[in-house]
Amino acid sequence: MFSACYSEINLPSCRKVSRTSMRFPRTVAHRQGGVFKGATMKKCSVDGCEKTAIAKELCWKHYMRYRHHGDANFVCPPGRPLINSYANTFDRRYTVNPVTGCWEWNRYTDRLGYARLLYHGKMVLAHRFSYERKKGEIPKGLELDHLCRNPKCVNPDHLEAVTHAVNVQRGLGNGFKHKTHCKHGHEFTKSNTIARPNNRRGCKACRTISDRNRYRKKAGIPIGAPPQKRGPKPCTQQLH
Repeated sequence: MFSACYSEINLPSCRKVSRTSMRFPRTVAHRQGGVFKGATMKKCSVDGCEKTAIAKELCWKHYMRYRHHGDANFVCPPGRPLINSYANTFDRRYTVNPVTGCWEWNRYTDRLGYARLLYHGKMVLAHRFSYERKKGEIPKGLELDHLCRNPKCVNPDHLEAVTHAVNVQRGLGNGFKHKTHCKHGHEFTKSNTIARPNNRRGCKACRTISDRNRYRKKAGIPIGAPPQKRGPKPCTQQLH
């Protein structure tokens, strides 16, 4: 049977024939650029598609759509809006916090702590899925802001569609702009704050201590020694 199938394929002589090509001669001949002799290559049964059919009278693109979605004519909507196909299982993937009211995701989260969901073979943000399922599509140019400041929360009532600038302004970031003291305990007052070129703050007292320690290290003075009093230098000239 295999020899009969192989005799109908005209493949390049430099290419080794595998067992797959012997079991599925028509598909392999189509992929490898060969010619299937003695048979007419059917076209895809989808209207408007001129590609060659490989299985179930469908081309490769429509056959994969049929396998993944059950419909060869499936077309993903623009913007890939999230529909209610996961409504039955979504409610089992979070736990309600009785204190804060957050719907805390108990499945996969990324490195930033945001909940992730596998939707049609692609990882999407679970809080966006929850918001669009209840309140509709997110307006173009806007993004969701967690009012509860809990990235694992998927409660749509704790989400608000805002611009990126507003979201960044509300966010805590690294928390530096909310600090009132430096890491050494010096307060960020107007006289003790230095404006750096990278739009960050610096402590003037810390810079003074750093400059003093650098000078003492260069002069050979112990760093922990108390500051020396400046006075007139002793006379080293000898009288004759």
